[in-house]
Amino acid sequence: MEPPSPPPIPRLTWQSLVDLAATYPPDISTRQSAVNFVTALNVAKHFLGTEWLDRHTNPFTDKPGYYRLEIADGRNDLVAHKAQKIVDLGELLLNLQHIEGFDSCIRRLRDGDLEPTLAELSIAAMFYINDLSFRFIEPKGERGSDYDYDITLPDGLTVCADAKCKLESTALSKNTVLNALRKARGQLPDDRPGIVLIKFPADWRKIEGHLDVLLSAANDFFSSCSRVVSVAFYTTPMAFDGVHMSLGHEFIELHNRFNKFDARRDWRLFNKWRPSPEAANGLPKKWLRLINFPHGFS
Repeated sequence: MEPPSPPPIPRLTWQSLVDLAATYPPDISTRQSAVNFVTALNVAKHFLGTEWLDRHTNPFTDKPGYYRLEIADGRNDLVAHKAQKIVDLGELLLNLQHIEGFDSCIRRLRDGDLEPTLAELSIAAMFYINDLSFRFIEPKGERGSDYDYDITLPDGLTVCADAKCKLESTALSKNTVLNALRKARGQLPDDRPGIVLIKFPADWRKIEGHLDVLLSAANDFFSSCSRVVSVAFYTTPMAFDGVHMSLGHEFIELHNRFNKFDARRDWRLFNKWRPSPEAANGLPKKWLRLINFPHGFS
C-alpha cells in the first residue's frame, strides 16, 4: 500500500507579501535592496522552512553552500552575488507555485537535491514566460519515464523534456556535455518527441570557443539519437556594476534534423518572448518581480 501523499503546500499571494513588507522595521524598509532581499527570504522560508534557510544561507559557518552569504571578507560583489541568487530563488518559487507538480520540486529542494532542482525551476521559468503549457513530472526512478516536464504545444501535441545541470565547478569539455545529453536521452520515452535542456555554468561563457564545444557535442548526439527533437543550452549570467547585481538569461536552441517524428517542424520553445533592448525589466509583466518590490518596473 502506497504511503499517503503529503498535504499540499499553502500558496502565497502577492498581497500577503505586500502586507508583510509593511511591517519591516526602518533599517530594512528604507533600503530597497534590503526590502528585495528580505522579501525573497520570506518566500523561501514559506516554501522551504526556517531550518532549510539557516542550513543554506547562514553566513556564520565555514561550510560551503550555494546560497551561503559571504560577508566576512567585505567583498561587495560576493554579497550581491549571493543576495541576487536568493532573490532569483524567491521569484522562481513565487511565480511557479501554481504549476502542476511544483510541490515535488519543493520536496527535492528540502531533501538537498539543490542545483539540479534549481536548474529545473529556472528552465521552467522560460517555459512560463513563453506562455507554454507544462507540468513538472514526479521522479519515478525508471528508465524512459524519469524526465522532468510534459509540455503541451499550441497545436495540442505533448512533448517530454528533461533538464540537466552542470555544476558551477564543472570544467567545460565535449565529453562532459555529451554525457549529460546521453543521460537525459535515457530518461526520455522512445515513442514520444523528447527535448533536452542543459543549464551550463555562466563561467563557461568566458572560455574561448565554448559555443563550438556545445554545438559539436549536440551535433554528435543528434547523429545517433532520433527520439530527441531538439536541444537547448541555457545559462543565467550575472553582472555587477559596483552597486547592483543583475541576472541575465541566454540560450541557444538546436534542431535535430535526424529526429524520427517530424524533421520539418520547428520544435523551438523559447522564441516567443524577446525583451526590447531598452527595457529596464527583461521579463514580461506576468512575471512577478521581487526586485524593486513591491513597485516593480515602469
